[in-house]
Amino acid sequence: MKGTIKPLINFLPHPSTVYSVEGVAPQRRQRMLNLSLEILTIFLSIIILGAICRPIALSWGEWIASTYNTINPAEQMLGYNHKIAEKWLLSVFAILIAPALEEFAFRYGLNLKPTPLALCLSSSLLYCAVGPLRLTPLSFQLSFAILILVLGFCFYWGFRRSMPQIGRYKGSIVVLFSLLFGLAHLGNLETFEWIGLPVYLLCIAPIFLFGYYLAYIRIRRGIGMAILLHLINNMVAILLMRGAS
Repeated sequence: MKGTIKPLINFLPHPSTVYSVEGVAPQRRQRMLNLSLEILTIFLSIIILGAICRPIALSWGEWIASTYNTINPAEQMLGYNHKIAEKWLLSVFAILIAPALEEFAFRYGLNLKPTPLALCLSSSLLYCAVGPLRLTPLSFQLSFAILILVLGFCFYWGFRRSMPQIGRYKGSIVVLFSLLFGLAHLGNLETFEWIGLPVYLLCIAPIFLFGYYLAYIRIRRGIGMAILLHLINNMVAILLMRGAS
């Protein structure tokens, strides 16, 4: 019995292929072997990308900090993760609650049905805005929440009327939600410096890739498996950071 990651490899340049069903469904043992190989491939590629992006971001950030007399944007971005790992309450939230919230916010609607897709798009926009909204008055926060609610109804109405056309953009929808997932993590910043934007984006590149992979898992294996994989990723990352501190 041989495992295969061919569907995952095909998904990387052509995300819409994950929606197509090919051949006869494999047996249980074959499915488990394929899933194990996919998970191994996912984590290895994220580790490799992180190992490439991290030193580049730190060096670039150091140059920005010395040239423009500001903080190192890479240290600012990466330092927040260590703050989470140092506090048990935040660690528990990041491990047990955040994966479920983020999977439903960014990938629940990838079944491309009107109601889940509308909920997913509106909640992902709200999730992305949580960080910036912390700096605004309560009245503005409430107004923004109402706006998102209205947008949700508009999305639902629009998706119901144009579902066949939306199906032609399956790959673009996967990429969009993966980008939003990555950008949402910019909300962890306590202060935002536009000069550091390229470094911020370099820091969240592995997060975008992870979100992209989670979209594959959600569509092919279900939302439960995506939550579990997300949970394992957060738990391992936090335990490693706690061990290093």
